[in-house]
Amino acid sequence: MDNINSFIDNFERSIDFDPSLGFKFFLSFARFEYALKEAGFLKNKDYASPNWLAYAESVEEYMVERNEIINESLEYFINNPTKIQKNSNGSVEYVETPYDNNYTPFVWAIMMIKRVRNNFFHGGKYRDLVVVDSLRNTIS
Repeated sequence: MDNINSFIDNFERSIDFDPSLGFKFFLSFARFEYALKEAGFLKNKDYASPNWLAYAESVEEYMVERNEIINESLEYFINNPTKIQKNSNGSVEYVETPYDNNYTPFVWAIMMIKRVRNNFFHGGKYRDLVVVDSLRNTIS
């Protein structure tokens, strides 16, 4: 249990948001991806990978017509697209990804939500701050 407490302490020192929100986001996202796979939204691969695009396209009409908050969220993601990691001559750089008109706003937003999860989960995005605290990468 000491290792877990140490990890949580180090984690909390390395972030600038409420860690319980991050934890809830991870849990919610994991459960949602599992539900997608169980519902048959699977990519055509040997391993079980959720098909976010098929899901987004299947629920888009219902979701957009039903909820004004969703429409506000769509506008937000179009105006503030999530950055993506790029290999820039051997170093990682986050670059803007403008709205892609090949997708509807709803499908685009679903793709951006997945990207937010990837950026959050895989780390390395520190709002252009240099992180010198090596404790964030260790578990005692």
